[in-house]
Amino acid sequence: MDAWRRAGMRSLLTLAIGAAGCGGEPPLIETITPVTAGQGTEITLAGSGFSQESNDVAFLATQGDAQRTGYLNGLVSSDGATLVFGMPDGLSACPTTEEVCELILLQLSAGEQKVFVVNEEGESNHVALTVAASE
Repeated sequence: MDAWRRAGMRSLLTLAIGAAGCGGEPPLIETITPVTAGQGTEITLAGSGFSQESNDVAFLATQGDAQRTGYLNGLVSSDGATLVFGMPDGLSACPTTEEVCELILLQLSAGEQKVFVVNEEGESNHVALTVAASE
């Protein structure tokens, strides 16, 4: 094998090894404030691994025998450690990562929801949020 081919193989091996280890850690939620919120309330998630450009906050609710997940899409984190958003009255049926999504607006119902963050690094742990009944 000539020197050029050996150098090329070494470069490909280096590239493959480097690519395998370049992924970041999935997001982690350490706190949610407040733990009870109504429509329009400002909510802060604190933790780590939030993307500076595109995070989806997911709300997982049990309605009867079914579980439904709705998404608040495209949130930014300037420091990678906090996400701040207003409690929505409706959510997208799909995360940003899905290319095709039905145009459905899911309504948030009162009661306990599990909240988590989805971004290009993965899915965070789930934390509890109680959605206050509308007045």
